[in-house]
Amino acid sequence: MNIKYFVGVMVPDDPAHVMYVWFEALINYLTVTHYRVDPEGQFVTSRHWPPTIQIMGKDIIKFHCIYFPAMLMAADLELPESVLIHGHWTVSGEKMGKSKANYATLEDMERVVNGQQDGIRWFLLNHVGKENVDFSEDMLRIQADTFLGNKLGGMLHWATHDSQNPTQMYPNLFVDHIPLDYQGRNSLIDSVRELPEKFEDAVAAGNINKANQAVVDCFAILQKFFNSHNCGDTNWSDMDQRKQSQTCKLI
Repeated sequence: MNIKYFVGVMVPDDPAHVMYVWFEALINYLTVTHYRVDPEGQFVTSRHWPPTIQIMGKDIIKFHCIYFPAMLMAADLELPESVLIHGHWTVSGEKMGKSKANYATLEDMERVVNGQQDGIRWFLLNHVGKENVDFSEDMLRIQADTFLGNKLGGMLHWATHDSQNPTQMYPNLFVDHIPLDYQGRNSLIDSVRELPEKFEDAVAAGNINKANQAVVDCFAILQKFFNSHNCGDTNWSDMDQRKQSQTCKLI
């Protein structure tokens, strides 16, 4: 290898050995968590270590998943509990970066979605994965509007509108008035009850996009029920329809 510049850090009191930036820099994780050495030369435990999760770009996993654990094990220190590996945002196939000035700022994204930060959060979390994702303003606008704006927002508007909830009160849940499916199951209630566990499992596995998809799938079952039972056209003199409508609003 043709080395033009010396980039190592000399080991104190041992000029025969040199540390290089990617090895030495990893020690900063211990520094910022207030690890220190006592007068006997032993590490003093930090309540901030080990981390429950470290979030790393996929291009530096060699350093954080091989070198750093080896250093910790050599020092008899605890390893991080988990590591979340993610891909990178790209523009026209090129990785975003300050040097190329091809990155999108929060202000840029707010302009695209008219300041709707929840739409930005939803869009970004939908793409947490190990593969790179090519960013475009059209993709941000469509994904923020399609689910959060049109579907979820539309359903929330219906459930809280004066025409469907004239008393503006939290409705009662009438499970017995929800028709069973062809398998004899109440798939709507089952999907809502199963959602928290599905969401938690996906997040714990680092699959944030799959956690979001579980919400979308659950919502699709609600929307299917809503459309097939005409929940938006309630006959308030019919007690069964009234209770079905209240159940839709509650869910």
